[in-house]
Amino acid sequence: MDWYAPIARHLTVPLAARLEGKRYLGRMPEVRAVEQLSPQGLLDYQWELLRELIHHAYENTPFYRARFAEAGITPEAIRSADELKLLPPLGKDEIRAHVGEMTARNLPETDLVADATGGTTGLPMRFYRNWRCLSYRAALTEVFDGWYGKRIGDRMALVWGARQDYPTFARLKS
Repeated sequence: MDWYAPIARHLTVPLAARLEGKRYLGRMPEVRAVEQLSPQGLLDYQWELLRELIHHAYENTPFYRARFAEAGITPEAIRSADELKLLPPLGKDEIRAHVGEMTARNLPETDLVADATGGTTGLPMRFYRNWRCLSYRAALTEVFDGWYGKRIGDRMALVWGARQDYPTFARLKS
C-alpha cells in the first residue's frame, strides 16, 4: 500500500500550505463550484470578473486610467465584451515600456511576485502577480489535474520547458 499519498494529501500539503501562508486549498471549493455552472451562468460569472478587473485597473493603475481617458470612455461605458474594442490593443513593446504604470497602486509591494513569460516568441515579458492570483492559479491546477485522476499527494513526473516557473528545483545535468 502506498502510504505517501494519504499522508501528503491530509497532513503534509495542508500543513505546508498553512505555514507558507498559501490559501489555494481553501479556494478549491470555489473553483469546483464554477465547474457546476450552466453555460450562461459561466458567461455571467466571467463577465462579472472581467468588470471587476476593468474597474480595478481603471481605479488603481495610472496606465489604464490614461488609456481610458485617451479612448474617451470610463469603465461604465463597457457593458459587453464587444465594447472592449473601444480600447486600443496593447503590444508587447508597450507593455514592456509601461509595466510599472500597469502595476496596481493599491497592492502592497510585499504582495507582488515578479514573473515573466518564457520568451519563446522573443524577449521575455515581465509582469507581476499577487498572492491572490497565485493561490487561484494553484487551486485551478489542482482541480484541472483532478480531471485526469491526479489528486494532491499523488506522485508524478513533470517535464516543463519554462525554467522561470521552477527556479528552485534542481536541474538535471548531463
